[in-house]
Amino acid sequence: MEYAVRTGTSWGTPRTLPFRTITTPALAVHDGRLHIAYLRPEDQAVMWAGMDASGTWTAPTLIHADQSWYGPTLTSANGKLHYAVTGKDGPVYTRTYTPAGGWSGHHRMSGWKQYSPALATYEGQAWLVGYGVDENLWHSRHNGTSWSGWQEDDLDWKLNTHVALAPRDNRLWLIATGKGGQIHTSINGGGTWVGQGIPSDRRRSSHAPALAGNGQTMTLLIRGTDATLWSAEFNGSWAAGAHKVPGITLKETPAAVYFGGNLHVMYRRTAT
Repeated sequence: MEYAVRTGTSWGTPRTLPFRTITTPALAVHDGRLHIAYLRPEDQAVMWAGMDASGTWTAPTLIHADQSWYGPTLTSANGKLHYAVTGKDGPVYTRTYTPAGGWSGHHRMSGWKQYSPALATYEGQAWLVGYGVDENLWHSRHNGTSWSGWQEDDLDWKLNTHVALAPRDNRLWLIATGKGGQIHTSINGGGTWVGQGIPSDRRRSSHAPALAGNGQTMTLLIRGTDATLWSAEFNGSWAAGAHKVPGITLKETPAAVYFGGNLHVMYRRTAT
């Protein structure tokens, strides 16, 4: 994996990380640390590590005996680090983490899902979105104690990869790449999902986008068909279009989160 940080509008030089993964990693900020979860190549085991503000990483450890073919996802809500992954047997499994208690036992969500799930925190609750084998999107909310049942989202998006989920201002955003390479966007204010506009200079890709929110700012990251990375900002509209990020080529979807006021992006790099 490689790791790049954007400070303001300036991108730093990408750095190589001491982690190897077979899928897009997951990123979240919790308890003043940047957390990463990813799949170890040799056995598809879910690994987890944390970085403090000085840039020092903990040694990666297993999240119990969890394994998957799809990348995990993370978010911080109600004083806990929430984690979800699609198991090799099809259902989505969730856990929570606290420094005092470590990782909880798993909770098995009902039904079967395709691809990686998506997690984000909105209005103090963890939201979980999965793409069903029925080709419909489903979401659930965690009230601090338990998950609600899955609720179907009537968006009729046909996808071949996972979705991106992030809050901005007082809305939760859901963005995905359709089977034809088009970018779908939608927002939820606590009720139904409503379609939104898309960046005018979007880059078609077979991979999912990445999404990171930071108050009024939201960043959309797209892997172009030429393996380059494109970044678009939403500040009330997508009017500025997408901009190519210099010096980065990647195999698939990146992971992105704001940490310490800066945008942190991690990804599997292409061969040099």
